[in-house]
Amino acid sequence: MHILGVCNECNLCRIAFEFGATGGIMPKANFHTVKLLRYVSASDHYIMACEFIFILFILYYIIEEMLEIRRIKMEYIKSIWNFLDIIVIMVSMINTL
Repeated sequence: MHILGVCNECNLCRIAFEFGATGGIMPKANFHTVKLLRYVSASDHYIMACEFIFILFILYYIIEEMLEIRRIKMEYIKSIWNFLDIIVIMVSMINTL
């Protein structure tokens, strides 16, 4: 807990009151703590470096596949392994979101 300085957490609260058909009120409350800054400690910076290296590998792999498509053109579609490469690239790109 930080007494002085900047706190890296924000609390979100959602309170809802639902009015039922029988005339009663049903309250609902959700509380979430959110981290504002993702990379704060040394281990967080290590994770950031690993994510950056992962993105570089994805970019390299995309460029490699584009060059292969340009080089062998329609033969690229005939190999099942090339489809696997495309699937790996797509899953990796979805993972980085």
